[in-house]
Amino acid sequence: MEANLPVLTSARCLVKHCLPDGKLPHIVYRVNEFLDDFSIDWTIIDAYKRTGTVRFMQYVAAREDPNEMNAFYCRWLFNAAS
Repeated sequence: MEANLPVLTSARCLVKHCLPDGKLPHIVYRVNEFLDDFSIDWTIIDAYKRTGTVRFMQYVAAREDPNEMNAFYCRWLFNAAS
C-alpha cells in the first residue's frame, strides 16, 4: 500500500541527496511520514484553498480513510474543488 501513496517532493529530494544510490527505497516513506504533519487534519477542499495545487489535493486525497468517505463523494469533492 505504501508504494501507491504519493510522497512529498521535499522527502524525495532529501533521500535522493543523502542516499543517491537508492539502496534503501523504503526510507523515503519514513522521511515522508516524519515531514507530513498536516495531511491528517486537512480535507481535499482545505488543501485546494490553502495551496491551489492539484498535486497537493491528490496527496491529501490519497491519505483519506476509504471507510470514512464514499469514493464517489470523494471524487465529486475533488472535481468540485478543482
